Amino acid sequence: DGGRIELAGQEEASRAARRLVDLHREAWQERDIGPEHLTRRFETFLEVANSRMTARGLGGVREFRCDGEVIVAHLLIFGKDFTGGYLVGTSQKALKRYQVSSLIMHDALNVVLERNNSYLDLGRGEEPYKVVWSSRVVDNERLILGRSLTTWAPYTAYHTARFAFVRYENSERVPKWLKRAARAVGRARRRGL
Repeated sequence: DGGRIELAGQEEASRAARRLVDLHREAWQERDIGPEHLTRRFETFLEVANSRMTARGLGGVREFRCDGEVIVAHLLIFGKDFTGGYLVGTSQKALKRYQVSSLIMHDALNVVLERNNSYLDLGRGEEPYKVVWSSRVVDNERLILGRSLTTWAPYTAYHTARFAFVRYENSERVPKWLKRAARAVGRARRRGL
């Protein structure tokens, strides 16, 4: 077939989430993917979340098929007056053949129009394809809650330090050699070295 995008149905929701995670990991090969996106826990979270959202009409995985094979997938979340993009996955083949960000934007904007929403939320991050489309950048904050100070404090300290490092690593101030070293460490960690 020539290629089409469709929402995975309720009976297919878990498998669609697994395909999305697989394609997301494939798209980030040789790049710095968040380590939590490589875990079985993340995959399980997306399977359950997608199944529940699809059943309630609150979102779902949309898949682009070419010759019967899913080569691009993205998870959309439906709010009261918006549609939000959460995660994108694509095969290496699709990355070479298509302008994937345009494909995803076209599909998401069509969903916004179909649902009569006010806007499309591209989610966090300032990737170039988002900045081109976005009329404004909205700050994103993280709130960490905990019941026990003995577990909450170290967890919070770790994530605070990690996010500060990531912000520094992605800034213009960081030397190129340090960026290359950080990417090499990330690749080695993903390979289990």
